[in-house]
Amino acid sequence: MVIEVAKEYNLMGYIDRFLIKKVKEDYSRIVKVYPEVSISINLTVKEMEQNYHIGLLSKYAEKYKFPLDKLYIELTQEEEIIKLKLIEDILLSFRKLKIKLSMDDFGSKYNSFYRLTKIKYDEIKIDKSITDQYDKFTGILNCLSTAFINAGYEVVIEGVENADQLRGLPCSEKLSIQGYIYSRPMSLKKLEEEKFKYI
Repeated sequence: MVIEVAKEYNLMGYIDRFLIKKVKEDYSRIVKVYPEVSISINLTVKEMEQNYHIGLLSKYAEKYKFPLDKLYIELTQEEEIIKLKLIEDILLSFRKLKIKLSMDDFGSKYNSFYRLTKIKYDEIKIDKSITDQYDKFTGILNCLSTAFINAGYEVVIEGVENADQLRGLPCSEKLSIQGYIYSRPMSLKKLEEEKFKYI
């Protein structure tokens, strides 16, 4: 509800600044327990068009030694990209800082194969709406995951809740699983205490 109001009144910039500061603070704690962990920030196309994130992230990287090569920007496309050249220039600036780009929610709204021809991504996150259909479309997760990995992308499958959804998936360092099968959302304190092992 807060996010929707912020979008309506064009206040997302204030929320973004708060969240990026929070990400920096939380990452400094998480990395002590999980040294190889990466972290993601979601941005919509409309937010990115405001073009202040580069300066903000550069400032934190310099002031707090925040490792931008561990950062993913998850581009959530709830609307068509009108200012494509501006977005391309902004994304190029991200790449110069070694920030990686992720397509969030592939298979929903504007997050499609067509978008892959317009923007160069490092990672593709397959939407839960596809994961939920694993029993109706046998092998769809396997096919999509394998195709994307073979094309050079890192792949994250969202919304995995049971072992059946894992069957047939490729065994690859480029494939990650996100969902309740491993853990529900938890507080930062509990995450530090759990000390999950990488598998």
